[in-house]
Amino acid sequence: MALFRITAYLGTPVCLGKTYLTLDAILYGILAEMREVRGVDTDPIKDIPLRQVDGLFLSSRAYFNNPVHHGEIKTGGVRLAKDLADTPLFLQPSRDRYYKVNTTNGPLKAHLTRYQCIAAQSVSWIAEGEAAKVQRLLESADGIGARRKEGYGVLRRIELESADGLSPLLDEKGEARRPIPVRFSAHSAPATASLTAVDTWRPPYWDASNAEECHIPRPA
Repeated sequence: MALFRITAYLGTPVCLGKTYLTLDAILYGILAEMREVRGVDTDPIKDIPLRQVDGLFLSSRAYFNNPVHHGEIKTGGVRLAKDLADTPLFLQPSRDRYYKVNTTNGPLKAHLTRYQCIAAQSVSWIAEGEAAKVQRLLESADGIGARRKEGYGVLRRIELESADGLSPLLDEKGEARRPIPVRFSAHSAPATASLTAVDTWRPPYWDASNAEECHIPRPA
């Protein structure tokens, strides 16, 4: 296990929901996609090549180089490539015997999702773990973040360097680089000025059962 900084040079902006885009979140997503889409026999949690302390992955949030931010709103609903194979499950007959997709309620109800899109030359993380394996996983990915199928988050190249003397958990001011449960303060000892909030702190980050009071990074 080594301390390292890994930098991904971007070909397109990265699209995010409400996330700090920690390195463990990125690697979890890559490993989950390898299992679900490519049929690779992998465990998206156990196979993350990063050191853990009591389940907390030693990896920072994403740091973008000279970022330019803009927001987007997208209407979500039926996913043609996947859902049309299941048409009998959600098509409902209308009064004139034509069929229509019910987007007003139920599992296919249309919804709005707010995204933050970030254009930058590169994005980097500080972490402790098996650097070469992390690099290979990132190089195997088509992209990172949300809306990858629309061309967001394309990675051009990956670079590794030593991060000796740096902490993947705390920055130079002693504030959190990622969500860290308050009960873990004995491990990380964040500065007393660190912000706190209820947040998820390990993958899968969408699972609310992983949420608790955490030290969190300040807005970038």
